[in-house]
Amino acid sequence: MSGHPSPWHPGEIQMQRTIGAEAELEAIGRRVMRDHLLDQHRDFYPLLPFVLLGAVDSDGWPWATVRAGVPGFLDAPDRWHLTVQARQDSGDPASAGLRKGDAVGLLGLQPHTRRRNRLNGTLAAVSADHLHIALSESFGNCPKYIHGRTAVFTRDPAVPPSAPPEILPGLDPAARALIRAAETFFVASFYDGPDGRRVDVSHRGGSPGFVRVEADGTLTVPDFAGNRFFNTLGNIVETGRAGLLFLDWDSGDTLQISGEAAVLLTLPEDPGVAGAERYWQVRPRQVVRRRGMMPLRWQETEEARSPFLAGTGVWPDSSGWRRLRVQATRQESAVVRSLILTAADGPPLPPARPGQHLPLRIPLPDGSVLTRVYTLSRLADADSYRISVKREGQASAALHGLEPGAVVEAAAPAGQFVLDPAETGPVLLLAAGIGITPIRAMLEAVVTAPQPRPVWLFYAARSVADRALMAELTDLARRSAAPVRLIRLLSDPLGAVAGQDYDGIGLLDAAVLAGAGLPDLTQGDVTAYLCGPPPFMQGAYDLLRAAGLADAAIRAEAFGPSALIRSGQEDARVMSSPAGGPVEVRFSRSGTVVTWTPEAGTLLEVAERAGLSPPAGCRGGSCGSCATRLEAGAVSPVRAMTATAMEGEILLCSTVPAAGCTGLTVAL
Repeated sequence: MSGHPSPWHPGEIQMQRTIGAEAELEAIGRRVMRDHLLDQHRDFYPLLPFVLLGAVDSDGWPWATVRAGVPGFLDAPDRWHLTVQARQDSGDPASAGLRKGDAVGLLGLQPHTRRRNRLNGTLAAVSADHLHIALSESFGNCPKYIHGRTAVFTRDPAVPPSAPPEILPGLDPAARALIRAAETFFVASFYDGPDGRRVDVSHRGGSPGFVRVEADGTLTVPDFAGNRFFNTLGNIVETGRAGLLFLDWDSGDTLQISGEAAVLLTLPEDPGVAGAERYWQVRPRQVVRRRGMMPLRWQETEEARSPFLAGTGVWPDSSGWRRLRVQATRQESAVVRSLILTAADGPPLPPARPGQHLPLRIPLPDGSVLTRVYTLSRLADADSYRISVKREGQASAALHGLEPGAVVEAAAPAGQFVLDPAETGPVLLLAAGIGITPIRAMLEAVVTAPQPRPVWLFYAARSVADRALMAELTDLARRSAAPVRLIRLLSDPLGAVAGQDYDGIGLLDAAVLAGAGLPDLTQGDVTAYLCGPPPFMQGAYDLLRAAGLADAAIRAEAFGPSALIRSGQEDARVMSSPAGGPVEVRFSRSGTVVTWTPEAGTLLEVAERAGLSPPAGCRGGSCGSCATRLEAGAVSPVRAMTATAMEGEILLCSTVPAAGCTGLTVAL
């Protein structure tokens, strides 16, 4: 042991004092802190395929890093030394603190058993492929919050990564996404005392989402109950610095962060995280990403999952987003794929009305996240949702690539294009292309209602191969206690059989309506629901109005930035009173400030160009998914909107700053 009167330094004692455990831990420390390796620890380290290291560079900034090797690359030749067989790595910022005479911290972690042991010491010798550590402290560590994993090598650990290190100016979207998804990271810290420098590296774990990324890039970390030694937090109290390492277990990428750190005993303005006893923050000063740095890949093992995670939580999301897991997928057509989504954790799923959509945050391969909305294609229950997605863009392509077990984030179902349960008369359902998704859910609701209603369903598609959910529509029609008439239209009937595969060729027109045996549309008890591309929507609306159906009886949802032009409202889409010059727009939650100009487009477009990802579906004022609270200023519509926002909210996709407005603040 060192010559200190206590095994703990002043920062550790200060933290121990906050829980009234100073005297107790004084006695414990003298028992468990050793100046040598136990035999079981000498046997433990050679079993490991990787090890975590903590170092401090020449400017006094701590870094956490990792080295990997075939088991046996760690060796304890005696009780006072440990050798790490690892090449020098010039791309690792921690290497500046791994020179002869430098203090170093080491954490040995066995993922599949969750065992971990730590030691601190000094580099007695350094060569091109070895680090020789002279031990100063050694102690075992509890396995709380460690996730069990099995590891396999994907390349020779002696072969360096092919990609050069990326020096980032801050946390980019990919870095933020990795941190938000992390359930493990490693932290390096240090203390400069009268006997020299002591460096420590430790593990932190929780459920995905336990690390919060603030708008300015600051990381806020809950501190759950542990061994109460307070090595890390005590060091932070003394130096105000920490180095973090996040591993991408699937890709082998690493993200290293070094920055200013502080301990927060309370968060009076915030509800905090379940199980957290205090918090600490790191403000990144230097960020380094290394793609494919680790030659290992890990797979989580459920049986080795930490039982202590049940007592911990994640940051509450004020926007109501929650994690959903892909339970199953099914190809519905050449271009449409269905995903069954279930709750990954937490309470039952919120209910959804037939016709509503589901806002989703979709992770992309580059680590960024897109926010989109997709209509529920069947009635929802407390256990699952189903979306049916046409592959036609970056977000939908990412969804098509998801396999069972993948996780996305979702908000509660939303949207005002819904079937009215109070209606009892005949119903017309008209869909084109992927517009069939809400119509399919509506048909199920009508067919399964206590008092079924007669239905006429018009479904237009390009070809049989492109048409989705047809078998389900046919089955629902067969099960209905009331008549259901399906009218199937194809624009390309090549290879299809008339009467068997389709009922008409081309677009919906007056002749198709006239031949469908519709009820008298002037009687007042008929309602129609339309969904599809804007040209289809406008054509169907005009046909129904010409046939005598009242405007109020036609409910519609369009895809794309075109709103339906209703009878007598042709001039309602003209933009009224927009600002004529630059307006400062502040997005308060993200801390982003931009300047809007008349050429910049809608507030949704401005937000997306600024790197934000607000929910957005129709982009034409009909779905309501982009409704956002307006905190200051005034807006002007650029088009007629069929969706309505709650008091104090605006539709980002259809508004711009109003004339006379000098500044806007939007809760985004």
